[in-house]
Amino acid sequence: MKAATTLALLFLALAKASAAALLGIEADTGKLYNISTRDASLSLIWNTGVLSLGALELAPNGFLYGFTTGASSTLYRLNLGTQSITPIGSLGIGIVFEGSLAFSPSGIAYGTNQNNSSSPNFFTINLATGAATIVGVLSGGSHDINGLLWRSDGMLVGLDRGTNSLLAIDPINGQTTIISSISDATVGGVGGMTFVDGIAYFSTGGPGGSIPGSNELFRFDPFSGQHTRVGSLGSQITGSGISGLASSEVPEPSTIGLLALSTIVFAGKKRLTIALQRTAPGRSGLSRPLLPPPPFRHHAAGAPALRVPPRSLSLGR
Repeated sequence: MKAATTLALLFLALAKASAAALLGIEADTGKLYNISTRDASLSLIWNTGVLSLGALELAPNGFLYGFTTGASSTLYRLNLGTQSITPIGSLGIGIVFEGSLAFSPSGIAYGTNQNNSSSPNFFTINLATGAATIVGVLSGGSHDINGLLWRSDGMLVGLDRGTNSLLAIDPINGQTTIISSISDATVGGVGGMTFVDGIAYFSTGGPGGSIPGSNELFRFDPFSGQHTRVGSLGSQITGSGISGLASSEVPEPSTIGLLALSTIVFAGKKRLTIALQRTAPGRSGLSRPLLPPPPFRHHAAGAPALRVPPRSLSLGR
């Protein structure tokens, strides 16, 4: 039982160590950070080497995606496990500025902003080719959507520099409604937005961009817009700032050690079980050899065959 308890505790520790994390990409450097949801402190994961990524989000297929801004905007796929970034293809819709990315439950990728802030378009993206298709213009005048997420009622929620507010966006026709103004922070030229473990977060732009922001992280309610400051993103961010947020699993450094330890414990338990099987006393009081497993027991035609395992003295499951 002690071995079983130890294994259970180790796997619980592993699950905790690889819990969902908040990631942020820095526009000016391409650096990918793990952002603390307790105090907004940053820990560098890896430098992607790709500048001007204007969005970042985790897709239902388990990969991170982002696209660059400018006249030749390109979709990229990021693999955290191998720390590699792969260009997928050009969006092919002309100038894309700042930007944001969100996925519907069915896997449709929505992005912003194409054209200009006076008449910004939103679009969908083909993850296999990178090609984008314009859906329509965002209503309500000038907008610069710096973060985007999918709300449970089927609406998109955007972080808007133009109105310094949170917007509800209809993904069918682009109609926008202000959810709440952000009077205690400055959105700035870049930003990000995502869910982590069911909690919504947004970040504002850095202090050194062409349109400076307050360089902060907030958690918020996507329906009411009520928000709470988590903290400053700190002095590591000196330029344009964090231009995309995403949720993903990032193992803590201790995870590798825990995994190795759990493997050792499990292997030791298995060897001891087999040894006890081989030395279990028979009716004569002498040790008996491990018997071969009985033949397959067949059921009705078409049903899978089952093997009845040999009886063994085990330390618990």
